[in-house]
Amino acid sequence: MDLRHVLGYPVPLTLVVAVCLTAAADAREWTAVVLHHTATETGSVASIDAAHRQRRDADGKPWLGIGYHFLIGNGNGMPDGAVEPTFRWDRQLAGAHAGDSAMNQHAIGVALVGNFESRPPTARQTEALVALLKTLATEHGLGPGDLIAHADVRPTLCPGRHFPLAAIRDAVASGETTESPR
Repeated sequence: MDLRHVLGYPVPLTLVVAVCLTAAADAREWTAVVLHHTATETGSVASIDAAHRQRRDADGKPWLGIGYHFLIGNGNGMPDGAVEPTFRWDRQLAGAHAGDSAMNQHAIGVALVGNFESRPPTARQTEALVALLKTLATEHGLGPGDLIAHADVRPTLCPGRHFPLAAIRDAVASGETTESPR
């Protein structure tokens, strides 16, 4: 699948290559995608990586860095709708995002920059997320029911009350794109 034409605007070739190449034999066995918001108005892979490096796990060990596998920008810190894979995806490492060991081992962590308790994702973020999820679903045999809100894993407000999870699941299932509610 060529994501560069799905959205009607350029998608970084690194995303297309990163998603498609990991479908090879060395890909981890992924069983779900956990969806997050950063609960911040700005962010980039570099800024979130730096913040996550300050965190410790339950055993007191420092995190390796950004806990997500993919980050989608909102125009504040990285371009609106830009999808950037992180080192965890590149190396097919477990995540540090779900607050549940089994989920971190087998669920892809995707975060969108923004606080969706206050407002919904941008239209470009939503379109980029749907395109990414369609590709991940195809490459890893995932269905709409495998797209999970962080709040479904542990008690949290993430990914926020304005996150359009039902519309995103429907768009992934139907093959259509969707826009964030205004």
